[in-house]
Amino acid sequence: MGKLGKLKADYSHFRKVLAENDLTIDRQTWQPMVVLENRFDVNFISDMKHLYKSFSYIPLNFAIECYTCRNYLEDPRYKEHLFAKIADLDPKVGLIVFFPRIYQTSSLTYSLQKLESPVQLSADARNSYVKELQDAFAYYWPDFYMKFIPYGSLVSGLGFPKSYLNICIELDEPEFERMIEIPNAFETDTHQPYCVSTSSQLFARRNYEKITYEPDIDSVKFRVDNWNIEYNFNKEIFTYSTNLINHYMILDPRVQTFLFAIKTFGRGRNIFANQVTTGIRYYGYTILALAYLSQLDPPVIPNLQHINPHGTDDICAYPGCSSKLKFWDTIYFQNQKVGIAARYHDCVIYDPNAPKTEYYPQPNTVTGKSHWHSKNTASTGELLLDFFHYYGYRFDYQTHAISLKFNGKTAKSSDWKDNDIAIEDPFMAYTNLADRVMDGNKFIDVFIGAFSKLYSGTSFETLYKKVADLTKYNTPRGILNDRPCYNELPSWERIIASKSFILIGLPKAEDDSCFCDRIERLFSTHGTINRMLDLDNETKQVFFTSDTGNAASIVLPSSFLLNGKKVHLVELHNFDI
Repeated sequence: MGKLGKLKADYSHFRKVLAENDLTIDRQTWQPMVVLENRFDVNFISDMKHLYKSFSYIPLNFAIECYTCRNYLEDPRYKEHLFAKIADLDPKVGLIVFFPRIYQTSSLTYSLQKLESPVQLSADARNSYVKELQDAFAYYWPDFYMKFIPYGSLVSGLGFPKSYLNICIELDEPEFERMIEIPNAFETDTHQPYCVSTSSQLFARRNYEKITYEPDIDSVKFRVDNWNIEYNFNKEIFTYSTNLINHYMILDPRVQTFLFAIKTFGRGRNIFANQVTTGIRYYGYTILALAYLSQLDPPVIPNLQHINPHGTDDICAYPGCSSKLKFWDTIYFQNQKVGIAARYHDCVIYDPNAPKTEYYPQPNTVTGKSHWHSKNTASTGELLLDFFHYYGYRFDYQTHAISLKFNGKTAKSSDWKDNDIAIEDPFMAYTNLADRVMDGNKFIDVFIGAFSKLYSGTSFETLYKKVADLTKYNTPRGILNDRPCYNELPSWERIIASKSFILIGLPKAEDDSCFCDRIERLFSTHGTINRMLDLDNETKQVFFTSDTGNAASIVLPSSFLLNGKKVHLVELHNFDI
């Protein structure tokens, strides 16, 4: 009998003896088996550890650990029901605990299902708080037109009980331009509704409490009737982002649990930007997480900003799809004018009864809509563990930015050369959602530490509540180096030669010229323009092929001057001709 044959024979005998001596009661298949320490010879256990941890096809062994009965019962995993109950024993008796290979991901999935339920305000509740704020502004500033739009985690269904309901207040163009042009307008322009010093005094009369100003995004927070409200002006792009996240969550039942787990982790670890001065806001982590789900092979979610693999235009057959509406504009963000292209397909539906989909949504020739039913079968526990491994060990932060728009990653813009971490906003041109991260290594070390602890058997609750410093752990085979080599989930790698982008704010031509020749020359160092399409008299959509054969490696400028006017460039999607 060869070595492998002997191993299999030993393994079969091992399983038989283990099952006969298991002390657990009502054990789930993923929970560890437990036997008395004196049932196995110490050398036999050592041999099993050495032999089995290297064989991925053996489903039983993941790790073997020794406990006293007291330690087993006092372990946090026992209290969290990740360990099975055992028969009554002397507290000092020795136990050997045999972890199945599926233990970590299955126990993690179990833990995620036990998290507190995320909060989503009902439409009536949202409308009542919007009306409260609307009435307040109408009372003090009756001559101003303002449009109020709720958005954020309490709208999408990813909120905590004390999360803020975000409300965007859209002002008319003249008032908005005044707000932009006057220096420090939120503090000095005292007769305007956006002036914080004025509104704070007035709102205090309405019993609004804890009124604070967040200068990094020019938002105002307050508390009323036990609910937290945060409002800002002319940030409608944020509402588009909420709608996009909402749509991703309905395309697979794992997405909401996965996103809420990351939010729970971030809040517990104090890593969000509202908790530390140099962090990333939760929205940035949401894009980071969705980008991860879209780059898997097969992906958990499709790319809603590019659903048609055939043809250059990404045309949708459904007449009511939002991708057919005007999606381009310029907005002010962080005191800079940037181009936006808030284009995505909201016609894609989740259909668990339809055939499985691999990379792209499949069209329904009758309704014109497309359905999505991912072929990816990973559990939420497997996804979360691999998420930490991917961003801790596998992602190349030096050359790539994290991108939901381009299925996980895109070439890192020269605008971000000084940023350790880049997370591309899916709509705003070259906007880095991680531009406040000062120490990229620490950011990465949090992911490495989270993976190391989880892969070692630490429970999710312990991870985000009790581990003092995650950044000191970097052990891809577990804290004790006794876990098998981690089998990462595969990524979807594609090389595509062409891309589409739009140019916003083109100057008016004095004759019949459309600036086409000049635009072609501007981009000739990057590749060849195949076609240009007029969207309006100031906007063109451009279809472009890279000379290198890989459009993802091309870094295009976010803006340039044409006839003395600033033109904004926003990338849309990559495609194969």
